[in-house]
Amino acid sequence: MQVRHALGVPRRVDRIGLQFQPVERGKAPDMMIGEHPNEAGGTDFARPIYAYPLVATYVGSGDPKSPQSFKGAPTTK
Repeated sequence: MQVRHALGVPRRVDRIGLQFQPVERGKAPDMMIGEHPNEAGGTDFARPIYAYPLVATYVGSGDPKSPQSFKGAPTTK
């Protein structure tokens, strides 16, 4: 499924797989991975998506296109 937001925001999210996690494991997901598709059908970058009040925050090192380079941090607003 694609999530349509402003440019530069992840648009593809595996919602189907995440829907089964609470049923099969008895636990809601802590975060989801969203992907921003490119024109060739690949992925430009991916980001973790956290439940409020957490937001994806770059850890300061690693590939900024990789979700592993981000952590959940409280929003500053």
